[in-house]
Amino acid sequence: MSALGNVTKDVVFRFSVAVTNSSQLISDVHLDYNGVVTGAGFSSVVEDVFTGGFGGTLIDQINAFNLGGTNEQLSTAADLPTPEQKIYIEKDVVFGGGADGNQNSSFISIIDQTFSQVPEPSTIFLSFAGLATLLFVKRRK
Repeated sequence: MSALGNVTKDVVFRFSVAVTNSSQLISDVHLDYNGVVTGAGFSSVVEDVFTGGFGGTLIDQINAFNLGGTNEQLSTAADLPTPEQKIYIEKDVVFGGGADGNQNSSFISIIDQTFSQVPEPSTIFLSFAGLATLLFVKRRK
């Protein structure tokens, strides 16, 4: 995505993310983007994380801004207050040249989105119980 001169562009993406294994809930959201701005150029990615659908309960907001770095790899992340089975993401990408002339520009080449999953406490408990049992049996022999 690019903008040259006195132009501002605003792109909104909406998508949902759900786990396929209900014992592995989504615990955090990571956002990375790579962009170049020159002169008065700027770019930003603001991401809202919801439960209960778009416009539902806002559980976190992630912001990444490039207000003058020539070639920036920007990263930010948010831990969810409670792990979720399904979340809704609304990503607002705003970028522009900021002033007249081709020396004022903004380019975004990569926007990368990742999510981490954490096992439910019962899964962790069962794993430790199994390990303890194996150690006990081995020690008895």
